[in-house]
Amino acid sequence: MNHETSSGIWTTCLKLLLRFGASVMGLALLAVFMPTEWMALANGALGLEPFPATPLTQYLTRSLSLLYATYGSLMWVTSSDVRRFAPVITYMAVADIVFALFILVIDMAAGLPPWWAFGEAGATLGMGAMILFLQRRVGLEARSLEAHSLEDSAPAGGS
Repeated sequence: MNHETSSGIWTTCLKLLLRFGASVMGLALLAVFMPTEWMALANGALGLEPFPATPLTQYLTRSLSLLYATYGSLMWVTSSDVRRFAPVITYMAVADIVFALFILVIDMAAGLPPWWAFGEAGATLGMGAMILFLQRRVGLEARSLEAHSLEDSAPAGGS
């Protein structure tokens, strides 16, 4: 059975959620090439201490941004066939939830404003939970579609 032609509402929702997440994560690519002065301005606008333009800070901010963008591209790829990539999508969702818990602790320990720490952790936790919820629905939907397909292909009159 072709996965793409037999998709239902839950499959479509999961696909769209993954593509939304991929698009948001893809925006991190901008920071890879952003001038350091812009990073310093954003840092100041957030009311944080002066931005340290050291080699390590440059490496960490740009490589983390690239990692986010790479993760976003994985989300986009998996959205192309959510049933085929179901184990990967489930892993990513669980990883998001675990990541959210760790990032909350890291953000708070780093002294980021609470709105930032809870916003980032909450959004990441919410995304992981929504993906898991939709994954479950896609599985149920797939079984239902397969059952209907078997009923439709059964010989008339049975025997």
